[in-house]
Amino acid sequence: AYVFERFPTFTQTFCVREVTELRRLGLRPLVFSIRDTRDEALEDHFPRELIETVHFLPPKDELVSMVKAWKDKDELPQEAVLTLRHWSDAPDKNRVYEAIYVGWKMAEAGVAHGHSHFAGVGARCCYWIKQFYGFGYSFTGHANDLFEPTAFEVGLDQLMSAASLVVTVSDYTASWLRERYPKCSRKVKRVYNGLDLTPFEEAAKRRESDRDNLIVSVGRLIEKKGFDDLIRACAIVGEEGSMRFRCVVVGEGPLEPELQALADELGVHDELELAGAQSQKEIVSLLSQARVFALPCVTEQGGGKDNLPTVIMEAMAASLPCVSTCLAGVPEMVVDGET
Repeated sequence: AYVFERFPTFTQTFCVREVTELRRLGLRPLVFSIRDTRDEALEDHFPRELIETVHFLPPKDELVSMVKAWKDKDELPQEAVLTLRHWSDAPDKNRVYEAIYVGWKMAEAGVAHGHSHFAGVGARCCYWIKQFYGFGYSFTGHANDLFEPTAFEVGLDQLMSAASLVVTVSDYTASWLRERYPKCSRKVKRVYNGLDLTPFEEAAKRRESDRDNLIVSVGRLIEKKGFDDLIRACAIVGEEGSMRFRCVVVGEGPLEPELQALADELGVHDELELAGAQSQKEIVSLLSQARVFALPCVTEQGGGKDNLPTVIMEAMAASLPCVSTCLAGVPEMVVDGET
């Protein structure tokens, strides 16, 4: 069983590919989405027939009523009853109700192992499924779910200890986890994310030889992406006056006003465009016109940082030179002087 917080989302397209591949091989994974996302628009590259197989959990009130009815009929595992009684109104109690429901459905289907991408809502749900039903679970840790986890009753140390397997997406985070959780070190395995590279390879084929000096970057407008450094770099190139260029940053986020103000202050508002959110099709079109891709990742004040940015993989698949920083798993893709 796959247990997602939200299904689908742009950041989970690599997880979707795993499920799709399993189905192609004749396996039928159960897919649970804790949040109901059926009213959200799907990207064109998403396999629409897959959404019909996803089991969306009931709304919170309905879910609580359902679990209480099972409890009144004495149909719940004793551990689940005791946990509900002990939990009272403490934070993250929703994970307990969700685990009871998902575990019940897994038992009905004869499935005894769950996997969650991200060490967050889905992984904590899987933790409680194990406590209540004895089913094993594993999870994939990505970036801030490891580097800057939110404090909950079930922390990363407990998730690691109870899991049968801990997957992470770079050698950097595999070493990071082994050092911090030595008792769980043998459980940690590195598995790089997989992507459908076809659209980006097509972008490389469409690139014209007389292209403009277009710099492209993609990401949420948040601290760890380092876009303020990119704007400052553009200002330096502009001051040198040795070449004309244009820089387009695709994405939206809370730092947009601050970044636009910086661009205005440094006098690069004509060369730099904060283009907002765009579809994958629009991003592929930009990559086909670009001369270089830049993502100056940094570590946030709270410790958050990127690990293995998907957008760098996509830009490399589009045969673009990539400029980034020696942070986390980035050097496993962007090898200086080689790739």
